[in-house]
Amino acid sequence: MVMDSLKKIGSRFAFEYFLEVWKPRLIEALKKWLARYTVEDVQKMVARGRFPNTSKFDFSPAAEYVQYIEKIPIDRLVEDFLMPARPDLIEALQEMGMPGAKWLVKLRVHLLDTIKQGGKTEAAIPKEDIVMAACDVCGKSWPVGRSESEDIKVCPFCGGGREKAPESPSEDE
Repeated sequence: MVMDSLKKIGSRFAFEYFLEVWKPRLIEALKKWLARYTVEDVQKMVARGRFPNTSKFDFSPAAEYVQYIEKIPIDRLVEDFLMPARPDLIEALQEMGMPGAKWLVKLRVHLLDTIKQGGKTEAAIPKEDIVMAACDVCGKSWPVGRSESEDIKVCPFCGGGREKAPESPSEDE
């Protein structure tokens, strides 16, 4: 019993030490990850309930620490990591009020889910359940999950009105 408690304390201490030692590198990685996004991009993400693309961000080293990462509260995530990486984005989110705050909480959950999947960011939707949605206004199309296709109201490219009904996936998809 005492040994188990000491192991937990030692493991938690090791994680906190890891965070402090790697903090500059983690912030730099976050900075690179978020560099392609403008304040306007993030504001649109908040409005649409979307998140920054994680496909080029390697979360796999964090997978073994997920039990500790889950315990990092949102305020610490923002103050210690996101704010130093992109203060402009955090300031814009704070100015948005409750929608920005709720989005940050959802972003944290999204990142935790990605880490729990072993750092893999591929869509959880099987390929055969993906259809193409197309915008009547700009003509662009994009893949969506069949179950989400009915909920599409606005084009993610031009912001135009209701899209065409999603097309069925082709044989070669």
